[in-house]
Amino acid sequence: MLSSWYQTFIKDKTLSKMVVIYSLIAIVTVIGIAQAIFRSMLDSAVQSQMEIQRRALDSINDYVQKNVDYVEQITNEIYSQSALADNVSFFLMHNYNEYVNYRLEKLTGSGASYWDAASFFVRKMDANPAIKELILYGEDSQQVYDFWHGRLKSYQVNAEKSYVPGAIMNESARISVPNLWLEKLVDKNQERMYTARTNITNRYNLKTVGHLLVYYDSDQIGSAIAPYENKLKGNLLVLTPKGKVIYDRSGQYYNEPYPYGEQVLSYNGSAILKENSWISAVQNNNGYIVLSVVPKAEINAGLVDIQRTIVILSMACILVIILIPFGFVMNYTKQMHLIIHSMRSVETGELSVRIPVKRKDELGLIAGSFNQMLNKLTHHINRSYKAEAEQSRAEMTALQARVNPHFLFNTLEVIRMRAVSLGVTEVGDMVYNLANLFRNLVEEEMFVSLQQEMENSRMYLELFKSRYQDNFSYEIRLDPRTADHCIVKLSLQVIIENFIVHGLRDDDIINRIEVSSELKDEFVSIVVSDNGVGMSEERLNAIRQSLSQPDSGSKSFGLRSVYQRLIYIYGDECTMDLDSRYGEGTTVIISMPYVKGDL
Repeated sequence: MLSSWYQTFIKDKTLSKMVVIYSLIAIVTVIGIAQAIFRSMLDSAVQSQMEIQRRALDSINDYVQKNVDYVEQITNEIYSQSALADNVSFFLMHNYNEYVNYRLEKLTGSGASYWDAASFFVRKMDANPAIKELILYGEDSQQVYDFWHGRLKSYQVNAEKSYVPGAIMNESARISVPNLWLEKLVDKNQERMYTARTNITNRYNLKTVGHLLVYYDSDQIGSAIAPYENKLKGNLLVLTPKGKVIYDRSGQYYNEPYPYGEQVLSYNGSAILKENSWISAVQNNNGYIVLSVVPKAEINAGLVDIQRTIVILSMACILVIILIPFGFVMNYTKQMHLIIHSMRSVETGELSVRIPVKRKDELGLIAGSFNQMLNKLTHHINRSYKAEAEQSRAEMTALQARVNPHFLFNTLEVIRMRAVSLGVTEVGDMVYNLANLFRNLVEEEMFVSLQQEMENSRMYLELFKSRYQDNFSYEIRLDPRTADHCIVKLSLQVIIENFIVHGLRDDDIINRIEVSSELKDEFVSIVVSDNGVGMSEERLNAIRQSLSQPDSGSKSFGLRSVYQRLIYIYGDECTMDLDSRYGEGTTVIISMPYVKGDL
């Protein structure tokens, strides 16, 4: 197609070459400018989006840091008040009953309850709505105190029998996910929480007497990014120093290690995680990491409208750039396109097309010559078609004339042999069948119905059955849907005769021939099969090749004559297939379009 277009519009045409070169340069320039504009807008969009993500990360970092600092404020307030510090130290170093007795002894004045350790921690929980739970652990007493919704529960643990002491004391990170063993001890699901912790020491000897664990609601972290919620893309996460997720905006990775933790911590910028993404991270001094992961596809999706606008504008510019120079040559090429269209119409067989001649230049001469050529071609085709039709009719007549004597001779030979072997018995039946065959043979019509052709074949086979008796049998099956199909007379008798003459066996096997018809998809299929001597592969191939060749006097004249007559009538859609096995028999299959009535 490209080569044809080049030959038609470019080759040896200076003006067309100049227009094409100019158009190509302009197209490349426009595409380059459009790509540069889109890339610049994409970079700007990425920078703008990452700035929004960075602000959200800072907000989250500030929020989490504020909660971590709040835990430090609690301990600082304890240390700043000696009476409260003594209460908390005693609270952590003894069990709850001992602490209650201690409090009863210390109750003096109206403000005594202010220094109650339990009341102090409840007030601190109430002061920060993000706190869901508060847990204290005393190292000496091995007592766990759980503050939950203003209620206090205490649990006695044994370091030799429980993992809880070790889990609390061995954790060094300031912020972490809830400990599994503590969850089981207090019997609570702390999936969407994170823990900020600190140690509590005795103010006299600075020895660690206990540990404070404050459980914050992870979902509350989302309130820190509320101002950016409608502008954020991708996912925001907060990871512990060990890479576990304490906040996940998408809710996908809670309570498990982030699968790309090591990858994102070692690289800020673009990286391929689950998909190609832009990454931004803030690592706090307390060890936790605030992370932003924005798939590039999300940012690109936001530029679809801009990209579509750029493409439309670029295409409009290209069209204008191309149409302006081509407008100068359009008048000249219009006639050329008309000539090309007419030539393509002729290629599809439409020979009546003619080109209006409106110009006297080279294209006008071409159009006139084209019209003159079509006139001569149409005249030649009409003359050749009539000659071919007459030739076909003559050849059919000649073939028919050659078949009839051949058929009659063989029929008379059968009657003669039967008369010699049996005298006059059954001769009447044979003569009857033969008379019917003669009557059908001498009739002038060239075509008969398939039902009539099958009947002629039956009478023909009856003659041979009378001769061979128990050593010969036949079966004819006519599909009722094919009974009215129009077929060339004497088509089947010739095929049957080949079996009688060349295929009969002289051993103990009964000779049998079957003739059947069937209608398939508007095609009539006729099958003639026998169990005769068959033929070799070489002989079969030779007969197949000779079917469409001119008459060479070979022994396959009968099959070739039938095939040629059918081709003349039904055209190339008619087929004849042969299959044979030496010692097993031969099958002939004829397929032709279904035709009802006269041809």
